[in-house]
Amino acid sequence: MAPDAASTDIDLISDIPWPSDAEAALTAILDATGAREGETAVALDLTDERQLEWFITLVPHTISAEIWGQTGSEVSFSASDTGSVIGWKLPAVRWERVHARLLLHGIDPDTAVQRTTRGRPDRCPR
Repeated sequence: MAPDAASTDIDLISDIPWPSDAEAALTAILDATGAREGETAVALDLTDERQLEWFITLVPHTISAEIWGQTGSEVSFSASDTGSVIGWKLPAVRWERVHARLLLHGIDPDTAVQRTTRGRPDRCPR
């Protein structure tokens, strides 16, 4: 998912009822970490395959999930608003691959925007 991942945060909150697979992942996270549903910024270890699977399962349903790079100062992956907003920090070569794959599938590549800053796309330079 993110080869440069140093840490992760996930909010155990959803705007919609948790689907059964997400409910199972949520329960596993609660048991493994001692966190409670509704807690924010719960750290998971993505080198642990079980925790990585829980993270991937919850991402489309949580209000916020982030993976931080090695420096701890930059987000390399972010999903929010119950899966309706997603972002990655990609090197230029990988960014071009994303554009090519979107075109291959008939998707306008301008639906994905590379930004240098975080925030709303209409307020950030392209």
